[in-house]
Amino acid sequence: MIIFSKFKQCPANFFKIFLLTYIVLFTIWRLPVSAVETPKKILMITSYHQGDDWNDSIVSGVQEIFDKYNKRTVLFIEYLDIRRNAGDDHVQLFFNYLKGKYAKKNLDLIILSDDAALNFFIDIHVQLFEDVPAVFCGINNFNPEILAAQSNITGVNEEITLAETMEMAFGRIPIFPVMQQPMNCASLPFVSNNSISLTYNMNVA
Repeated sequence: MIIFSKFKQCPANFFKIFLLTYIVLFTIWRLPVSAVETPKKILMITSYHQGDDWNDSIVSGVQEIFDKYNKRTVLFIEYLDIRRNAGDDHVQLFFNYLKGKYAKKNLDLIILSDDAALNFFIDIHVQLFEDVPAVFCGINNFNPEILAAQSNITGVNEEITLAETMEMAFGRIPIFPVMQQPMNCASLPFVSNNSISLTYNMNVA
């Protein structure tokens, strides 16, 4: 099953965590009582590192929800850390680490946060997590074709609308009355970094 959801002009983290939690808990609640007597093992793979504000906000939201169901679930969290360690060598080391730690864990579900984690999972899941269902969230540069040969994966496609968001923002700021007219976005500066998600957003802008 594949579900793609799009939300515009809304707090990204709220919808990301809400929808992700709904999908994951729905999966758990559907299991028969006998199947959940043993806690379900859930692995969360995040794209960035502990200490990254965006990454930590997503992890914190997921942990807060699962803490309420700690008798039914066991949550493992691993950080791909792609912003600080880009490159194939690092990805291979991360794969080897996961293989050594989780190959015999019999995971029940994998949560993937942001583009890098999803791309990593698609590349390696046949070798390591072939039969484990996965849920993704926070995907910016999404192309449905990447899941054409995949199964047992669902998630949330995060789509932004920069022009409409900027028009709404400037329309609410009295000191910029001129911006209440249709904007010339070419004249607006954007500040970004070199992450996968923000690079894609800059190209869209």
